[in-house]
Amino acid sequence: MSGTDHLVTYLALTPAFGGTRFGPFEGLEVRLGADADRCHIVLPASLGVLPEHVKLIRQGPMNLILAPAERTATVFLYKQSARSPVQLNTPTAVRPGDSFALVTPDGPRFIVEVGELPEEIKKQREGRGGGRRFGGRRFPDGDAFKQEGKRQIWTTLLTTGPGQLFQRAYTYIVSGAILQPRNIIMFAMLLIGGGGIGLQSCRLNKTRRALSTTTTRAASCQEQLDRAEDLGGNVEGYEFDEFITRLLSSSALGIAVRDDPKLGALVREKAKLIDTDSFAWVATTKGTQAKNLGAWRKALENQKRLDSDTRTLLQWAAVSGGMGQARFRVITDSTGAEACGRGVLGLTYRQSHRLGIRAQPEAYFLGDTTALPDNGAMGSHVQSNTTIPTSFTWEEGGEFDIYDVNSRERCVYRADGEDHRDSMSRLASDLSNAVGERGTLLPDTNASWSAVARVAKLYVADVPKVDLLDRRDPGVDFSENHVSTALKDVGAGSDWVLERTADAIAHALVLPCIAVLQGKDEAAVKNMLGENLPSPIECLIFDYRLRNED
Repeated sequence: MSGTDHLVTYLALTPAFGGTRFGPFEGLEVRLGADADRCHIVLPASLGVLPEHVKLIRQGPMNLILAPAERTATVFLYKQSARSPVQLNTPTAVRPGDSFALVTPDGPRFIVEVGELPEEIKKQREGRGGGRRFGGRRFPDGDAFKQEGKRQIWTTLLTTGPGQLFQRAYTYIVSGAILQPRNIIMFAMLLIGGGGIGLQSCRLNKTRRALSTTTTRAASCQEQLDRAEDLGGNVEGYEFDEFITRLLSSSALGIAVRDDPKLGALVREKAKLIDTDSFAWVATTKGTQAKNLGAWRKALENQKRLDSDTRTLLQWAAVSGGMGQARFRVITDSTGAEACGRGVLGLTYRQSHRLGIRAQPEAYFLGDTTALPDNGAMGSHVQSNTTIPTSFTWEEGGEFDIYDVNSRERCVYRADGEDHRDSMSRLASDLSNAVGERGTLLPDTNASWSAVARVAKLYVADVPKVDLLDRRDPGVDFSENHVSTALKDVGAGSDWVLERTADAIAHALVLPCIAVLQGKDEAAVKNMLGENLPSPIECLIFDYRLRNED
């Protein structure tokens, strides 16, 4: 038997795609594509791979031809000596060590290898398995058939999406490579493909479709792996504030959370508790909530007196407000009582009045509407139960109406005046006056806690003890101290303010990651959230740390 008789073809994915090695292939052709019946290596059609995409043809021991299966099959060849790939339009000679990518230059990339048959197969063919000779070789006996059958079954399994996942995971575990940061990222990406970030992130019972989606994401994130090395090199030592800086593209917000430990602990805890399923609309970018979030972001962007960090946090503060299309919703206010929140932010009348937002009074009502038979009864209910303290001068007269939040809870409100909470553009304009660069009781916009303080002011306006319109004694001042410190003198309601502020920051961290990792329409995600989206790799590392910290 000559020295080349045992040489066969192998194809190995590059390390960035898991390093899986396929083969040995002894035939003259190795076909790659999405059709499992025609191809030796099967790739998900969701990658853009054709049923039969490319062929590798052996012409000699070390001479091979790489040929796109048809004109529309995009294949990029990486020659060992070349600095960049070339797109193939015709069959091209390749040598062992060359590699090729499918669909895009950053798509699944295979290295061409030529090597000997595995020892067990060579031993079978040299006669250790017994059997009669035929054409100079021993005819395989039953054991040889079994072994070859097993080999072919495993080759088939390992060329499918689930098989590749299993082999990659097994190799990472037994070799210890799973502990390397780069592989932690890649393995997290595989696991996260079906469920996204958060407590519900691992969906191990997903189908091949989910695994195909994962592969697509892995390919699209390839160009970001170099950035991940900088992060991944010290995954265990990376601090929470550094993730905030990375994900929100703001060193100021990272410093603000770091220097305010009480707020930082709340943000971390709330980020852990976010339920992915409740925010699936962020990834689908469909429905009223997604539409409203996109419209609210654009309304804020038009306000030049709001800095970018404040706009970001106000954008995500709306998620806590409800983001629905309903005019009113029932909330728990700073006193712990049920109250009516209006508009995209779910602001109470007390909040709106003290922030200088034009608003009409309303009051929460529980029960049958027969108890409010006419305009006078509704007006009396609002006057007696409005969230504004009794020192507020009630405006006489007016027309009132009832909004049914559900079958038992209602909001009674004055209906004959303008309320800027109903208009995103007017609400954003009023907020730019209240918490923008000229807002009172706030730090300079260059202060690290500037944006956090501006969001806290939005909520502290609901605390009865605080009257932002009282210039002599407003009850709070964020200009010199971080939020937790400034709230110490507020008393009752301070924890509510801090929790709502932490909610806004946690949503700003986690929800864009859900959209980036799970969203199928990148253009729709950007239309809703803007161009400044977090890196998928940084999102994965953040999720890993969040779920595995002490």
